[in-house]
Amino acid sequence: DDIELVTAEEVEGVLNHIRIMI
Repeated sequence: DDIELVTAEEVEGVLNHIRIMI
């Protein structure tokens, strides 16, 4: 099983993008 590691910066970027959309 391949596990994709996501950096903290990527996570914050996605969360910020979601906040803007909402």
